Amino acid sequence: MKSLRSLNVIAVAGGEKKIDAIYGALKGKYITTLITDEATAISLLNMEVK
Repeated sequence: MKSLRSLNVIAVAGGEKKIDAIYGALKGKYITTLITDEATAISLLNMEVK
């Protein structure tokens, strides 16, 4: 069985309630491509800076 980390995973997600989950998936390298809205992207970038 392949791990999600070995696959090309495209995620479409956004919204204030999902920011922590998206961030965790990105940091865990489960997502290779993220499609999201501007507000979510800015929140994720701010989390990385902190």
